[in-house]
Amino acid sequence: MSNQPGATPPGFYPAEGGRRRYWDGKAWTDRYEDAEAAAGPAAASAGKSSGGLRRWLLPAIAALVALFIGIGIGGSGKSSGTTGAAAAPTVTATVTKAGAAGSPAATVTAPAVTVTAPAPAPVTVTAPAAPAAPPPAPGASVGDGVYIVGQDMQPGTYRVSAAVTDGCYWKITKTGSNGGDIVQNDLPKGGFPQVTVKAGQDFNSERCGTWVKK
Repeated sequence: MSNQPGATPPGFYPAEGGRRRYWDGKAWTDRYEDAEAAAGPAAASAGKSSGGLRRWLLPAIAALVALFIGIGIGGSGKSSGTTGAAAAPTVTATVTKAGAAGSPAATVTAPAVTVTAPAPAPVTVTAPAAPAAPPPAPGASVGDGVYIVGQDMQPGTYRVSAAVTDGCYWKITKTGSNGGDIVQNDLPKGGFPQVTVKAGQDFNSERCGTWVKK
């Protein structure tokens, strides 16, 4: 489509994208045939609102186009004969239409939801009982009293740590006889008596002092 005034009468003509665009006789406008057919009265109203803008904008564009064409023609006359005429620059005018106001954003606040978790069931933890203390190891020395060999005193040979005096008495009996089954006994009058005991026996000492295992 020529940009020279009066070259083509106003009307809708095929344009870019296969759509029919309106040529006002001087320049392309922003009117499209399919858009105006779909818009109907709204498009006509919009055309009226933008008419005032085009009344001063289009003459200015036409003047600029004529100026650029004149510059192009003058320049081509001075160029070499083998070089074709320079193409006239394209002047594009953009008209921004005010669109309909968008719908306001709606804010929806959901009600708060309170969730109460059930209290956990009580947990009872029973600590294991402390192990019983092991019985004391059989001693290697004993004094006056009754002793179970292997439990209260170690098996072996014992001797008094100090000389005895009159009144010392000792005896060895079978364990579980309550002292009635005597294996050996003595009533020394002095010196350092000694005895030999073994497992399964009881040893009873009276007024003899301390017996120490040899």
